[in-house]
Amino acid sequence: MRASPKPTSGPNSHFILRESIKDVTAKVADEELIERLAHADQRVRLDAQWELASRKKWDALKKVAASAEATQLARIHALWGLSQGKQFDEALFATLASEKDPEMRGQAAQWAGKCGGKLPEKFGPLLTDGSARVRFLAAMAVGKARDGSQLDGVIVMLAANAGNDAFLQHAGAFAIQHAFHVDSIVKLGTHPSAAVR
Repeated sequence: MRASPKPTSGPNSHFILRESIKDVTAKVADEELIERLAHADQRVRLDAQWELASRKKWDALKKVAASAEATQLARIHALWGLSQGKQFDEALFATLASEKDPEMRGQAAQWAGKCGGKLPEKFGPLLTDGSARVRFLAAMAVGKARDGSQLDGVIVMLAANAGNDAFLQHAGAFAIQHAFHVDSIVKLGTHPSAAVR
């Protein structure tokens, strides 16, 4: 009988990829799954993310998302896993929303939006963030969360953009369409900015 192949290059080997994609992930220990969140292959990362979420390992996922030592990809997948279970943590959000890495700020906004409900107090500044990608993800999050309290921030973002960035214009329109009451939308028809109107 042929022996099973062994890994040849550590955690990023093809052996781990093949074993992970197979229907055996349920047998993998939590610690190994957490390590796989940083794997070079996205399929392995997603596989680990989904399994950790199915096991409801929320504290472990929060720990990875908060860790300055974890890779950016591992932290992002941890947030995606938390989003799957609609597990939101306002303290963790506040930390991520003030990070130097714009991708983590943007992912924090997306996480908040996917979890739904009223967005946290420190969400507003993300709509005027220095990164266009962060502003885009923040405006989309407003629409997904259907949080009408963020109207002013969305209007400021649209007016500042002045129609220059089509992605930001789309995100702002999405937020207005999904989050705000019709009376508020009608009032925007007289706004001095054509991008808002």
